[in-house]
Amino acid sequence: MLKNNIHAFLLASSLPGVFVTLSYLGYNFAKNKRPSDVPFELFGILVPIAFGIFGIINYHATMMGSQNSLIVGAIFGFALSMFGRFYMKLPSKLFMLEEKKQNIVHFYAPVLYALIFYIIISPLQDLFIPKIV
Repeated sequence: MLKNNIHAFLLASSLPGVFVTLSYLGYNFAKNKRPSDVPFELFGILVPIAFGIFGIINYHATMMGSQNSLIVGAIFGFALSMFGRFYMKLPSKLFMLEEKKQNIVHFYAPVLYALIFYIIISPLQDLFIPKIV
């Protein structure tokens, strides 16, 4: 069980899982003249760790049904959108969204991460980690 959890963590925190997130964060960071109050260096550490933790949750959730990866991804995306908007203020600092348009991140993030977990992470976990019945 521990071995499968470690594998689930490593697969979810590997490049295919975090590529989309780090790509759009890096693109907007460079496009907006590197805002000094956004700790971009921490994203390279914290994003894979968060993906890994939710990868373990996803591994166990998909044992109950493959569609559960959509739920896990949506919850992960919503958590990231809440953290990014209210704690780090990323919509205004990094994405240059006006105050009245910042709510859109709470729609896009769950959809994006539900798709990432369903299309990228779950198939990798199905391929490389045996299911315990």
